[in-house]
Amino acid sequence: MKLVGVSLQPLKPKHYETQIELRVEDDNGRKYFLGVSVYGHYPYPSRRAIEEGWEEGDGMDHVESEAEYAIASIIYRRLSALVEKEQW
Repeated sequence: MKLVGVSLQPLKPKHYETQIELRVEDDNGRKYFLGVSVYGHYPYPSRRAIEEGWEEGDGMDHVESEAEYAIASIIYRRLSALVEKEQW
C-alpha cells in the first residue's frame, strides 16, 4: 500500500468529528480511500468554526473544537510531508 494523498475535509453543517481523508494505492495500482476521525470535547471552538459563523451564544454542541482542529492539522501535515517525500 502506498499513501498517495491526504486532505483535511471541510466542516459539515452539524459537526461530529474532524475528518482527514487518505488516498491509498495498492500494489496493483487500484486506488482506495481511508478516513481518520478526530473527535472529543474541548471548551473552545476552532478558528474554522468561528470563520463559518460560530458565535459565543451557540454553545459547543456539534462544533469543531480548537483541540480537535489542532490534532487533525498535525496528523494532516505529517502525512502530507510523507506523501511529498514519497516515504510511505
